[in-house]
Amino acid sequence: MTFARPRTAAMRQFLQKEAHRVVGLSIEADGVFIYTRSAEWCDDSGSGTFRADSETAAIKKFYARVRRAEPGQE
Repeated sequence: MTFARPRTAAMRQFLQKEAHRVVGLSIEADGVFIYTRSAEWCDDSGSGTFRADSETAAIKKFYARVRRAEPGQE
């Protein structure tokens, strides 16, 4: 997985803090995508992708929805 260059200080700090869970960051025209290994960390539907329109919104969505994956969930 690759990392886009963060545009905000908040995202740089987030990536440092969450280096053990976050494996990728993509900043596209249609949004900001934070990636985890879904077999380890996911949202309530088993996805390891957290998307929002801005970096700060993606961080908020990550913290609101991330949880440890249950074995066999992937």
